[in-house]
Amino acid sequence: MVDMQALKAHFGGGTLDVNVIAPLLARLGTNTTQAANFAENVNTATRITKLGEVLSAVAQQLQGGGSVEVDGSLPQDYSSHS
Repeated sequence: MVDMQALKAHFGGGTLDVNVIAPLLARLGTNTTQAANFAENVNTATRITKLGEVLSAVAQQLQGGGSVEVDGSLPQDYSSHS
C-alpha cells in the first residue's frame, strides 16, 4: 500500500522520474504476484499473477531492460469488465 501511495504522490507531483517509478512498479509487481497465492478463486489468482507480471515487465522496461515480452492475454481496457 505504501508503494501505491508513493506512486500516486509522484504522479501528482508534476515531474516524473523513472528512477523513482521503476523501483516502485517492480515492488508492486513482486508483491502483487505474491498476493495471488492468497486468492481463493483460481481465475482471480491467475489475473492477479498476470497483473504482477505486467507491473514487473513495465518496471524492467523503464529500467532499460529493453523489450519485454508480455503474453498479451490481458484486455487493454478493463472498463468493460465488471
